[in-house]
Amino acid sequence: MAISKSANIPGSARRTLTVPVLKQQDEKEYVVKILDKMRLSKAVNAAEGKKQMDPATICTVETEDGRRHTLIVNKVLEGVITEEFPNETYVGHTFAFTRHEKAIGKRYHTYSVDVLS
Repeated sequence: MAISKSANIPGSARRTLTVPVLKQQDEKEYVVKILDKMRLSKAVNAAEGKKQMDPATICTVETEDGRRHTLIVNKVLEGVITEEFPNETYVGHTFAFTRHEKAIGKRYHTYSVDVLS
């Protein structure tokens, strides 16, 4: 987490508690450095009349512009990364990935993934 002195309050420390979600679009390449291990998000209560969703697998990433985001990692992307980098050794590596459109009759997206560093 980034910690910096606040200009407005003497002696206070500033910590980032939340970062925006990286909203993925189909057929767009994203280059990200994974900053921490994948984990389950907190459960969110479903709105009235809606189905309760399971917590998502997430991790914090840094994009090419230096901004931090929360990446929602679907099972396909998680499987590709953790197969190549077991035991959380993916942390600190940079990946380029593209989410592809769902195939007809399928409930999930597939990904193309390259390791850059």
